[in-house]
Amino acid sequence: MFIYGLLERYQQMSSIINFYQWRLICWACFLSILIHFAYKYQSRKEIHNEQLCRLNLNLIQTEATFHRVSRQLKRARSKSRSRSRSIRLRQREARHTSPR
Repeated sequence: MFIYGLLERYQQMSSIINFYQWRLICWACFLSILIHFAYKYQSRKEIHNEQLCRLNLNLIQTEATFHRVSRQLKRARSKSRSRSRSIRLRQREARHTSPR
């Protein structure tokens, strides 16, 4: 009878332990899934941030190139204007100095 009582007590304890073990296993799986998705989201976010940084750098470089080209165009225009002014001035001088 005593051994039967011990076996019954052991069975109850093992079922309780089993229940807590399963509960612990379920919580561990749930937490591991949460950690997995959090890591996946974080890595996506980091990739997204890297892409944004790259886009930002490209935008800055494009803006710098645009300003450089714009300055070069302004210089070219002013040179062209000064050339055409000097050509017109020479033509006027040539007209005035030519014998009639």
